Amino acid sequence: MPLRLDPHMISPSCPLNVEPEYTNIKDVCACLVWIPELDFFAPDIHGMITDDKRHLKLTDVAGLPIGRVPRSLAPYFRNIIDNGGKVLSEVTGAPVLSYPPWPAQHEEGGGVGLPCDYIISTTCRNDFDVISGALNS
Repeated sequence: MPLRLDPHMISPSCPLNVEPEYTNIKDVCACLVWIPELDFFAPDIHGMITDDKRHLKLTDVAGLPIGRVPRSLAPYFRNIIDNGGKVLSEVTGAPVLSYPPWPAQHEEGGGVGLPCDYIISTTCRNDFDVISGALNS
C-alpha cells in the first residue's frame, strides 16, 4: 500500500528526489520517488497526519519512498541520473486511480497515481529531446 503525502502539506512545493531502484528485479530501470528527510520540513508540521487511514505522521514517512515513476519514463530518468543529472518531482494534485496508458488499478503496476511535474537537470540537451519524443508518442 503506497504512502500518502497530502498536497496541502507541501505548500510551497516540496521537491521529491527521484533515484534508481537498484533492488527491483522486475525492472532494471525502475526509479523511486522519495519524500525528503524530516529536517527538510519545518518543525511545526512534523506531527502532521499524512495518512488518515493508517494514522501516519510526517515523522513516520519522512525519508521513505512514496512510489515509482511511470515505467514509460523510468529508462529516460535512469539514464539522466546515471550520467550525473538530477530528477525531482513536485506533487501537483491529490492521488487518483491509475488510468490509461498506465495499468488498471487491479493489474500489476496499477493502483494510485500521484499527479506531478518533473524537474530535470542535465548537461545533455539530447536528454530533453528524447523525453519529449517519448511523451509525445
